[in-house]
Amino acid sequence: MDWFPTGVTDYEHFSLERDVVKELRDTVRACEEREPLPTFFSDIEHAIACYRAHSKLKEDCLPGKVRGRLVILQTQSQQLLDYLDSLDGLSSMLLCEEKVNLSDMRHRLMEFVIAIGRAATEAESFPNSRVPDYPRTVLASDIRHALEKQGFRCKTTKSGLFYNVLGIIVRVATGNPHSSGAVEKLVAKALTHPTPTQILPDRS
Repeated sequence: MDWFPTGVTDYEHFSLERDVVKELRDTVRACEEREPLPTFFSDIEHAIACYRAHSKLKEDCLPGKVRGRLVILQTQSQQLLDYLDSLDGLSSMLLCEEKVNLSDMRHRLMEFVIAIGRAATEAESFPNSRVPDYPRTVLASDIRHALEKQGFRCKTTKSGLFYNVLGIIVRVATGNPHSSGAVEKLVAKALTHPTPTQILPDRS
C-alpha cells in the first residue's frame, strides 16, 4: 500500500487580501489584456482553503505519526486482552449479568489485535524520508481549473498566465515564496496529470 493522506478535516473559508487581489488582477491584465470575472477570485479563495485543509490532513497522516498511533493502539488493546484473560470469577459473573459475552469479546479483541499488527507492518513500508506534497499538487490543478473556467489557456511557459498566477497563489497559500523551478514543476504536473479537488454533490 502506498502512503497517501486520508481522512476528514475542517474546511475554513479563506479571504484574499486587497493587495493580492490587485496583484492577481494586474497579472491577468498583463498576460491576457482583459479582466478576470469576480468568480475567479472566489475560486482562488476556495482553492487556498482546500489547500490548507489538505495540508492539515497530510500533517496528521505523516508516516511516523501513523506508525506511532498503531503501536500505542496495539499495546493498549493487548493489555485489555490480557486483563480479560486474567479476570476473576466474580467480575466475570457481574459482566455476564449485564449480558456481556466474554468469550465472544475475547475472540473479537484477539482478531482486532492481530489486525492492528498487520496494519502496523503495512505502515512500516511507508517512506521514512520526505513524503509527496499532494496538497501543492492539488492546489496547482485547482488554479488551472479556475483559470480555464475564465476561458484562459494554461501553458508551461514562464511568461505565461498559469505560471505567474500559480507563483502568487503558492506564496499566499504557504506563506513562503517558492523557487521558479518548484513552480515550474507544479505547472507541469497540473498540465500532464491534473488532480483537482473533488467536489462531492450536496445530498441534503
